Order: sequence, then structure tokens, then C-alpha cells
Amino acid sequence: MVDTNLFMEDAKSLVPKICSVLKLPDDAVERSVIILEKCKSIDLKIGNRSKPEGYAGAAVYLSSILSCDPRTQAETAKAAGVSNTLVARLYPLISEQLDLEMIL
Repeated sequence: MVDTNLFMEDAKSLVPKICSVLKLPDDAVERSVIILEKCKSIDLKIGNRSKPEGYAGAAVYLSSILSCDPRTQAETAKAAGVSNTLVARLYPLISEQLDLEMIL
């Protein structure tokens, strides 16, 4: 099984680079990190084949929407170095399990 704490720390470390590539504002970085911290706090189940890059990409995708400066799943996936399919699979999983109103 994957160590959720270490996994999410790895994902959080990738967020600034992804946001920079996408030219997102600083608040998107902060929101992405908060999303990943909330994932860690609820012990979000992580599959054995999941990548920190995928979770970071999904968090950035969600935060771009929340920041009213949305990027496409394809743009976000490319910036994160993962497939569009992975971001598309992970962001609903994250958004369903988190209370995103708390992040706004």
C-alpha cells in the first residue's frame, strides 16, 4: 500500500512548477496545496499505480477552476507530465471526497 503522507508531500512539491507552466496566479498554487493537504487529512485512498504527478495535476486543474482562471484537462495534464485520462479520472475522485466550499 502507498504511504499517503509521503505521496501527498511528493504531489505538493510538484504544484509550483505545474502552476508556473500554466501561468496560474499564486492563489492557484495555494489552493492546490490546500486540496492536497485535505486529501492527506481524509486519507484519500491512492491506487498502487497512481502517480503523485496525477494528483498534483488534478489538484491544479480543480484550483484553476476555483480561481476563475480555468485551464483545460489537456493543458493541465501536459504541464504535469501525465495523460489527460489520468487527470480526468482523478479530479472527480478528489472533488467528490472533499468539501470544496471550504477551499473557496
